[in-house]
Amino acid sequence: MEDYCNTCPSAIRGLCCYHNKAYDSEAKIMVYSNPCQYLNKAKRCKIYKKRFEINPNCLDIEKAIRFLALPPECQYYEVKI
Repeated sequence: MEDYCNTCPSAIRGLCCYHNKAYDSEAKIMVYSNPCQYLNKAKRCKIYKKRFEINPNCLDIEKAIRFLALPPECQYYEVKI
């Protein structure tokens, strides 16, 4: 299920890991603030293999899709679970 994340373009990589996101009426991202403390400078998770153990706020892909926590450019954005 997470294969797309490995090929995420650098322009949108890590945007799903921001705590506050705002969208305009066309579902385009307007504001991102408060990145997860575990994102590194390359916008990759520093604790990826243990992220659910260490960070209880981390969403798996299925929950991220259900809670609309992904940017519209994400390859998972159109997936329906």
